[in-house]
Amino acid sequence: SFGYQGYCLDMVRRKDPSYGRLACALPQLGWVLLTGFLVTVFTFLWTLLMTLGAVVVIFLATLLFGNSFLTSLIAFAALLALAAGVIAISLRYSMANYILLDERVDALEAISRSKAMMRGRKWHLFVLELSFIGWYLLVYLIVVVVWIGMTVLGGIWFSGLGMAIPTGAFAGMIVVVLAAFLCAVPLLIWLQPYFTGAHAKFYDWSRQADQNS
Repeated sequence: SFGYQGYCLDMVRRKDPSYGRLACALPQLGWVLLTGFLVTVFTFLWTLLMTLGAVVVIFLATLLFGNSFLTSLIAFAALLALAAGVIAISLRYSMANYILLDERVDALEAISRSKAMMRGRKWHLFVLELSFIGWYLLVYLIVVVVWIGMTVLGGIWFSGLGMAIPTGAFAGMIVVVLAAFLCAVPLLIWLQPYFTGAHAKFYDWSRQADQNS
């Protein structure tokens, strides 16, 4: 994943990267792994803290207002704030890998610079990622349509043979899942460079903006 981000970063910088770029994590493998681990830990701890806050708010609202419409409204607002907080935290650390790719810094420095770079830019990156939702919904739709189609055709085939579909047809389910995934693969092959390239370009733009200012 880190190597692919490096490949896409070179791609958007028009450096015509070779496939060897995919192995760019190896010279700094320790920092790459530590950065990923620390980002996961920090994200988990912030999520846990915000979840506890949301639970406390909902609990207090229930004590004060009982099972009323106002309590439901407060609970919905608390859960919405929790979701927004988790997204903001994930965006906060999203540039750490790109910073490691550009500069030989340690894990904590990369995370710290990512936080600084994303200050005031989280909304822009969120909107950028949100613009891809239609494509990912299309991938999901392809998977669902193929899944349903194969399940229905399988039922018709078994019925034509006068047989009941085995309730434990695990192998058949695996085939259906693989077929659905393979049908979505061409779109994913096109979409993933598009998404990661846009992410890399956002980093490059943010870096240039910081340097200019």
